[in-house]
Amino acid sequence: MLNRFRNRIALFGGTFNPIHYGHLRVAEEVRERLFLKKVVFIPAADPPLKGEDLAPSDKRFRMVQMAIRDNPHFEASPVEMERGGKSYTVFTLRELKSCYNEELVFLLGLDAFVQLHEWYRFEEVLSLTDFLIVGRPGEQGSRLIDLPWVVEVKGVGDKDAAVFIKGAGEGRFSLYLDTMKLDISATEIRRLVKTGKSIRYLLPDDVAEFIRQNRLYQIG
Repeated sequence: MLNRFRNRIALFGGTFNPIHYGHLRVAEEVRERLFLKKVVFIPAADPPLKGEDLAPSDKRFRMVQMAIRDNPHFEASPVEMERGGKSYTVFTLRELKSCYNEELVFLLGLDAFVQLHEWYRFEEVLSLTDFLIVGRPGEQGSRLIDLPWVVEVKGVGDKDAAVFIKGAGEGRFSLYLDTMKLDISATEIRRLVKTGKSIRYLLPDDVAEFIRQNRLYQIG
């Protein structure tokens, strides 16, 4: 069942505000387990549901580039920055499907997947791609069955699950993957920066230095 995703390109969208080892580890584990061709990180330029303390998109993109440069299976895409306007996933999927001309899959966290109904044209998003869904520390994949756009959840192996989505088409399914969960959050990293605390070992050293040099996430 997992072979269905072999050699696919995974799109990993997010604010990456900032990117940290939690993002990097889950991308590497999913790539390795599913034999993905590569993982493309897509920093959102102007996310519709953005919170506070969002660093400029060019700075977040640069941090992603720095964090992934030593991994030949990772790539950063400026597609949402170059398009301009709100960073709607539906437009990104359309554009990248045309660009790569091969099967794509969208990697995202369980917390984002349960909020898909808030996404712009979310039903079209569901029709355009399959998903690789990963949980954060303390999250349970059992939440998926309660979502109105999920038809069925079937166990695969010990803790993974195939997720069948309404209207996805015959033979298509997404995956919930039980991955190593590093309890690191961008919110906590930003809080540490604001209070003058060390962020070492939470993200790559050159990213931490970039944050310091550019005075990102600091008060005033």
